[in-house]
Amino acid sequence: MKNQSLNILFTTGEEDFWGRLIYKNEKNVQFIEVDGVPHYITKDYGEPISPLKNYRILEDISNKTAIQTSDLFARKCSFSNQGINIGFVFCNGDFYCKTKSKAKELCLKNGYTSLDDAYKDEYYYYTSWEDIDLEEEGIGYDKNGNEYHFYQNKWYRLV
Repeated sequence: MKNQSLNILFTTGEEDFWGRLIYKNEKNVQFIEVDGVPHYITKDYGEPISPLKNYRILEDISNKTAIQTSDLFARKCSFSNQGINIGFVFCNGDFYCKTKSKAKELCLKNGYTSLDDAYKDEYYYYTSWEDIDLEEEGIGYDKNGNEYHFYQNKWYRLV
C-alpha cells in the first residue's frame, strides 16, 4: 500500500466567486472546499478536480487570540482529551494517560495483572514534559485538548 503524506492546509479567510472556501498549502497552492472537503483545482479556471484525501486544516489565530506557550500543554490525554504535562506514556507514545486509575485500567485490558507487571514489560512509563519546544515539536494543546501548531512564527488552531 502506498504511503500518503499528510497535506497541511491553511485557512485564507477567502472565498471564490461561488462562495467556496479557499485553502492554501505551504507552497501557496490553492484548494477549494466542495461539500466540506478540500479539492485540487485546475490552474486555468480554479475548478475542482478531485478531493484531497489525507489532510489537516489549520486556522491562523494570531490576530484573534494571544497564545502563550505557558498556556499550552505538551501532550493530550487519550482518554480525557485534556492537555497534560505529566502522565503515563503507552506503547512509545501511541497513547497518553493523565490518571493512574485509567493507566491501570488500560494495563488490565491488555492482559497485565498490575501496573508493575506492565512497567517491567516496558508497556508504559511515567514522565513529565517541562516546556513545549517550538522548533522541534511545534504542537501544543490547551486545557480542553484543542490542538495548536506553531508555523512560520504564527499560531494555528487545528480545525
